[in-house]
Amino acid sequence: MHARFIVHHPRRLVYAELPKCASTTMHKLFLDISGIHTDLEPHYAIWREPLAAARRAAGLEAFEIEDDALAGFVRRHDGYRFFTVVRNPYGRCLSGYGQQVRRYAKRFCRVAFVHAKLRQFMAPRLPGDAATPHRVVTETLQRTIPFRSFVAGLQRHGTAFDKHFELQSHVVRLGRVPYDTLVQMEDLTAGLRGLFTVPGDLDAIPACNVTRSGAAVERLEPDLKRAIHALYEPDFRNLGYAA
Repeated sequence: MHARFIVHHPRRLVYAELPKCASTTMHKLFLDISGIHTDLEPHYAIWREPLAAARRAAGLEAFEIEDDALAGFVRRHDGYRFFTVVRNPYGRCLSGYGQQVRRYAKRFCRVAFVHAKLRQFMAPRLPGDAATPHRVVTETLQRTIPFRSFVAGLQRHGTAFDKHFELQSHVVRLGRVPYDTLVQMEDLTAGLRGLFTVPGDLDAIPACNVTRSGAAVERLEPDLKRAIHALYEPDFRNLGYAA
């Protein structure tokens, strides 16, 4: 098992990457303050080889750290500020279903997954259109696997099979990494203000992969909220979110 970190040496910041918690926005923010402008998706620009030289020149590094190397990584960055961005577990669960249900289906609902992929291959699309195939798969799966069935599946199988659904506190190794700040995604700009202190850093925080889960949380039926709370109780307790 490993955790992912982005280190920005000029600002002496270490960010723990947490899927479904504004991670794409954070990738783009680090690229912007590093002066790296590219048409690549922010995730690929941070983690893939094509921009490795530009990242090194800007003092921007990305690390996958195995659990047995975590203490050494923390020691090597003594004096840096460690932070991550967390999210209300209700909203993260809804967003995971809304954008990543294919990961659940590929693991636990193979017939539905294969059917959705066949629909994807048959769907018409324009050259360069990457969004339509993904949307076709997601919408097909959601018709087969309603949100209630998805939550019941998490109750049966647990959440540790994929970091998009795993406990946030586990993904970022809370308790093993000395975090200075846990920024709540719901108040992202205010939470980042004490970390990104160079004038201009936060003039225009990029909004990437925006989801509208807030209203959906309000509409959750009480038994579903209880089920989600039971699945993610440690996150409610440790990340500062009320049930």
